[in-house]
Amino acid sequence: MRPHFSEGLPLVKAVPSFILRRQTRRSLCAVSLQKILKSLPNLQSMKYEPWRDFFRLPRYIQDPYYQKTIFMSLPEALRTLTVFEDFNEGYNIVHFDAKGLLEACQPGWMWANLETLTLTSKLLPLYKPRPVAINKMLVKAGTAAIWMPRFQNMVIWNGLKRHACAFRYQVTANSTTLGWCGTWELELDIDVLDVWGEVALRHTRNELSVLASRSIDKQDIQSHAAAIRELNLSEVISPISLE
Repeated sequence: MRPHFSEGLPLVKAVPSFILRRQTRRSLCAVSLQKILKSLPNLQSMKYEPWRDFFRLPRYIQDPYYQKTIFMSLPEALRTLTVFEDFNEGYNIVHFDAKGLLEACQPGWMWANLETLTLTSKLLPLYKPRPVAINKMLVKAGTAAIWMPRFQNMVIWNGLKRHACAFRYQVTANSTTLGWCGTWELELDIDVLDVWGEVALRHTRNELSVLASRSIDKQDIQSHAAAIRELNLSEVISPISLE
């Protein structure tokens, strides 16, 4: 979706929330999304649910540009960023993925107010397990979180028919935890535990606790909605979008 803002957009300081629900069955092009974000300096919450689509640009060109645009355009006031990419499972094109977004982060980028980050990842499906690549992605996630002093919750997940899994870092008043749950097991590397332990040490009052992995029966997963329910991830998508 490429709306034209030929005369630009006015600066709107009164808008605290931006939501694009999956029912639009569209995604905004990078330039349009960048202009919208730059016009909302006091944005605190963003829920973006783009529909996976075929693009005019090849994937290897589209992906890096989209990811860089998002991180460089996030308002400083942003506290919560939730991205859920809907799709037809017959498509194989992904432009909004946790791995790419995290790779777009530059050392020293600071998000002083960001508290919650929720992303999907194409690395996670069981039919093509890539534990080494997944652990590297989780290290990058922890490295980025070091520069988020108010950070309290990260979820990186994926859900398809007969498949669901999620990595989660969560801070509460009494604990700071890291865990994995899903229809398949993932052993977290020591590098993952070390970097997230550093995040907890810098920004919380608690030592990091690693939770026991929780298994989910793949027969219980027949849709995105079922995956979200079984993973206890109600926050990853607007409730209206599941109707």
